[in-house]
Amino acid sequence: MSLLTDQFFFNALTASEAITEMVGDRIFNPYRPTVDENEDKIPYIVLRFAGLQNSLDTKDSGVEGDEDKVTIEILCVSESCDSLGELTEAVRQQCASYWDAHRDEELTPLDWTFSAEEVGYDQDKPCCYQWLIYQCDTNI
Repeated sequence: MSLLTDQFFFNALTASEAITEMVGDRIFNPYRPTVDENEDKIPYIVLRFAGLQNSLDTKDSGVEGDEDKVTIEILCVSESCDSLGELTEAVRQQCASYWDAHRDEELTPLDWTFSAEEVGYDQDKPCCYQWLIYQCDTNI
């Protein structure tokens, strides 16, 4: 279910009371609505499926997509670097605890590696932002 891996992360984030308290209902998958952009409602989270790589399959493999690597990117945006740090840490902890609790469900990745881009600052908003990147191992 490689193409549905983002749904696992969306479910994880929306299940967290702490994250909902921080961003309200502004957890978007995959795009932030234009009306929200115009109103600059910060903080928010945007989740997107950023592609997949067919990792171990060959043309001789019996099942297409039996071991894919899926990239999920989570954009966290907040008013300050301090509140961004709290938000990104809450996202990381929630994804890990949700994975532990839902390990055997269909949409749950087998495993993942985590990385993050540097913190950015948009002086026009103003806001701080950071992309969290999950490289997920999946199978069907």
